[in-house]
Amino acid sequence: QSKLSVSEIAKQDTSLEFFYQIPRLNDEIGKLTAAEIGTATHAFMEHASYPNAELDVLEEINRLIGIGLLSKKQGNSIDIGSVEAFFNSDFYKRIKNSDNVVRERQFLVMISDLKLDDELLLKYNGTEGMLQGIADCIFEEDDGFVLVDYKTDNVKSVSELTEHYTLQLKLYKAAFDLILDKPVKSSYIYSFKLKKGIEIIL
Repeated sequence: QSKLSVSEIAKQDTSLEFFYQIPRLNDEIGKLTAAEIGTATHAFMEHASYPNAELDVLEEINRLIGIGLLSKKQGNSIDIGSVEAFFNSDFYKRIKNSDNVVRERQFLVMISDLKLDDELLLKYNGTEGMLQGIADCIFEEDDGFVLVDYKTDNVKSVSELTEHYTLQLKLYKAAFDLILDKPVKSSYIYSFKLKKGIEIIL
């Protein structure tokens, strides 16, 4: 059986200028790369107590450092203002109001089971190929689930994110529509740079 990640499938779509923040060496000793800062922010969003972070982001960062879930260098790299903006946002209020919030939800599905018409996936139909990925956050509302992908990319506009990540969210939605007991009713990117949740219309 072949197993592909969402990023691998997305990269095969040559119509996209698909980019991931790839770790690279940094000439400045001790300074984290943009990719490493993104990893640190994702680690915080995965492990943080959201009620604690809502009250005091810095204190929650220090708590995670203290219990070994973040390194001191990672904690110091997190943009506190951007994270505070998330916890002060209307988008976070929706997450807070949900009784079913799952972070870092993994999936592994048969590609041929996905309900997609994209030419990119046609060559995998009828095969035993598998698709794997991890969603940053999924939360349930009365009429379905909301899929959330956190992004720390240094962008200036919403269009930059939608151009680069629509395919990724489309694959995630198709996978979770198979797995979950309710449909994924909407998919969002939350941009820490732009400090807003952006609905991706699929």
